[in-house]
Amino acid sequence: MARSRGFWLSLVVLLIAWEVYFHASGIGAFFLAPPSLVAERLYAWLVSGRLFLDLGASVLLLLLGLGLAAAIAIPMGLCLGFWRALDRAFGPYLVVAYATPAVVFLPLLLMWFGFGYTARVLIVAVFAVLPILLNVWWGVRELDASWVRVAEVFCANRRELLAQVVFPGSIGHILSSLRVGGGLALIGVFVAEFHGATSGVGYQSIIGAKRMDIAALLSGLLMLGAMGVAFEWALGAVERKWAPWRTTR
Repeated sequence: MARSRGFWLSLVVLLIAWEVYFHASGIGAFFLAPPSLVAERLYAWLVSGRLFLDLGASVLLLLLGLGLAAAIAIPMGLCLGFWRALDRAFGPYLVVAYATPAVVFLPLLLMWFGFGYTARVLIVAVFAVLPILLNVWWGVRELDASWVRVAEVFCANRRELLAQVVFPGSIGHILSSLRVGGGLALIGVFVAEFHGATSGVGYQSIIGAKRMDIAALLSGLLMLGAMGVAFEWALGAVERKWAPWRTTR
């Protein structure tokens, strides 16, 4: 609760300082829109229904892309961490891929899948999949080996070890990986909406930039930031419930 109060207080101070600076400096709204003008633009979008359309489109794209990345990365990370042979065989490739900027893969995705919705979902997934996979993989490797040995003493097979020891023991790392991947997936949403989108918060920012409309640009970025904060708070709440030992003060 105290952390939330600190956030809202700092936000209010920042907005007031921004508004005061705008009026005191005499800078034109063409270069820097004040918070009041951004609020007017957001209200206009709210009244017209555009706000819900854009937020809905971006949230859906985020959930689909991140869900796809998680569905691929979490099982792979668990298997790589559990089976040393897979770790040694594929680990170096993943490290090299992680060191490669995700935007490198965008031309390939657009050539293979065009500029449709499938390509945008895959772009979001590409931004998130490797951070999730590597965090889960490294998390499994940090598990206490005595847990596995005790389970083996009770004759647990490989499937039971993975389902009843490795996965529950890695749940904290999995949730943390989703928080990291979610932040990068948001970047992916912004990038994906450059390519063929007709709605979304990233789309609004892009259109605002092309039209030299700083209020629209900042409004889109503000909505994107709000999505990031909401997503972080939601996953933080899940982590406090399912992995309370990993939460900090």
